[in-house]
Amino acid sequence: MLAVFIALAAYIIYDVLLDYPQNAISVAGLALYIIIFYVFSKNPAKVKWRPVFWGFAMQYIFALVILRTSWGYQAFQWLGDRVTEFLNYSNAGATFLFGDILVTTYSLFAFRVLPVVVYFYTVTSVLYYLGVMQVIVKKMGMFLSFCLGTSPAESLNAVGNIFVGMVPANHLITASVMSAPAALAISKLAYPETERTRKQDFDKMGKSKDRNVIEAISSGASNSVKVVAAIAVNVMAFLCVLEFVNMTLDWFGDRVGVDGLSFQLICSYVFYPIAYFMGTDVSDCRKVAELVGIKTFTNEFLAYKELSVLIANKKNFTDYTAQWNSSADWYYQGDDIVLPYVNQTLKKGIMSGKSEVIATYALCGFSNIGSMGIFLGGMSALVPSRRGDLAQIVVRAMVAGNVACFLTGCIAGLLYKDYNT
Repeated sequence: MLAVFIALAAYIIYDVLLDYPQNAISVAGLALYIIIFYVFSKNPAKVKWRPVFWGFAMQYIFALVILRTSWGYQAFQWLGDRVTEFLNYSNAGATFLFGDILVTTYSLFAFRVLPVVVYFYTVTSVLYYLGVMQVIVKKMGMFLSFCLGTSPAESLNAVGNIFVGMVPANHLITASVMSAPAALAISKLAYPETERTRKQDFDKMGKSKDRNVIEAISSGASNSVKVVAAIAVNVMAFLCVLEFVNMTLDWFGDRVGVDGLSFQLICSYVFYPIAYFMGTDVSDCRKVAELVGIKTFTNEFLAYKELSVLIANKKNFTDYTAQWNSSADWYYQGDDIVLPYVNQTLKKGIMSGKSEVIATYALCGFSNIGSMGIFLGGMSALVPSRRGDLAQIVVRAMVAGNVACFLTGCIAGLLYKDYNT
């Protein structure tokens, strides 16, 4: 552990901080989160530092390969492109159901995102029937257990969570992988074990009850119905509540002379320190803080939707300035950017490439208020006798999950290098 720590510290100083001294703020963020979670741990005296250290070390090494080596970046870029192509096959079923015009013309949530969930669940069900998923999860779980010294059960759970969400880009694949050891590390700080856990055999993994591939496809699609319905109604409900809250805040703001008071505006200030200590460019801190607030209080789907607008804005802005070859024919209007020659307004402006990557990593997780209800309801149905215990830790688990994502954002901010420049 000491040798690895010295090696990583030397690399950070020599290859990162000497070239990019501004990235040092991300190191402060990492240290700050570890100290805070240790101080407010359920039982600081029982913290086992081996899984904590190796969890963060593995998270750093994963990021090191991808964000600080051109071959690692290009490899995951290629992998991200292949995964995107794979998930885009969901358009075939969506086109049959909704029609070609709705799917290809309108980037609506119901027509583009939810069919991907159905498709992904179906493919996962087939891989589970064939035994492929068990092998992947088992081997990766054994690797985590060996490195971190965690039990088979929690190692398998951490690895399994990598495969339960959508990964439409190279950075999301990386973030999902990095979050597995980070989640274990931060959980060991937040809620250390006070009892011995029984070492269960890795081979005792469930097998599919489907009798053939056709049944696996059908059961996978059927099982996705509850998930799709839950996602759809949650997104719709949160958007409705968010609009009500914003209208109410705007009404109160008008009465006290504050223009544009909204939930997003409040989040942009409340979560500003989080964005800052992840290494976000100062000019983008409020934008990233707003995204973190949306993700925490609603869900990651809405947060990524807002992030996609900012990413699209940057592309439009770059195309505009390249075409007109001038910086004097556009201007800011509040946070918006106005492009007069094409009569277009880029709402909320643009972010730097570094801030975009940090936001992508920081938002990649299911830790939000809605997920607490899903977790508590699902686990209570499986083990009703432990409902009280689960209710006591669910908030702490949500906070720990968010911090694991923020730590991933910190490392992305520390090691980020734009290979396009």
